[in-house]
Amino acid sequence: MRKVLIIFLPVLLLSGMVPVLAQFEITPYAGYMLGGQRYEYKVENGASYGLQLGLNTGEDTRIIFFYNRMDSRLTEKKPTGKENLTNLATEYLQLGVLRQVYHNDRIAPFGLFTMGATVFTPKNSVYYTQWIFSIALGGGLRVNVTDHMAFQAQARMLMPMRFAGGGFWCGTGGCGVSGGTYSVIVQGDFTGGLVFSF
Repeated sequence: MRKVLIIFLPVLLLSGMVPVLAQFEITPYAGYMLGGQRYEYKVENGASYGLQLGLNTGEDTRIIFFYNRMDSRLTEKKPTGKENLTNLATEYLQLGVLRQVYHNDRIAPFGLFTMGATVFTPKNSVYYTQWIFSIALGGGLRVNVTDHMAFQAQARMLMPMRFAGGGFWCGTGGCGVSGGTYSVIVQGDFTGGLVFSF
């Protein structure tokens, strides 16, 4: 939680939005996360939980930051069966935008896009912790219960990514820049939580 506050506070200060406390939201949530698989290695699915902070920038748009964690296992598929390699914590720290696509006084569907870091922390000292750039795409539904509380359900696709290099070139037709990325593993989650507005 300390990491979340340390990262999010400078965003508030730089954006000049700290005084707008009436537009601040906090959403604790929990759900189920799909760990994903790459080749013979699999991050097992499991329960997840997290916290989302938000600032209203307009009637339909919010700047959001979320912290998400799942404690699971990393396994390897072998001819003799599945082998447990290590217990593994998967954490996401993401900053982005949530946009309501339609709303009335009670129901508001939304989409979101965020980017930030994914941290894979193995418990076995044979392996090392990895910080990887990642993005998230998702959507969900918010149901207002009162003026200061709502229920939020959402689904997200979570994608840790590696940069595959880039280049700069020039020719008779002009110059250009190229680059590439690829997803290390594709994960996802389904969560529900309560939104408290201040």
